Amino acid sequence: MAEVRLENPDAPLKELGGYFNPAIGKSGVNHRLRKLSELAEKIRSAQR
Repeated sequence: MAEVRLENPDAPLKELGGYFNPAIGKSGVNHRLRKLSELAEKIRSAQR
């Protein structure tokens, strides 16, 4: 998901989900991006 978002920074969530097989719904994309954001924040805070 992170790679797809980096490759398509302006794409809406529904479009991002369409890049997967099977396709992921908008809510699934949102959930995955939220989880990635949480993981990134944990890593940042652990490095401080």
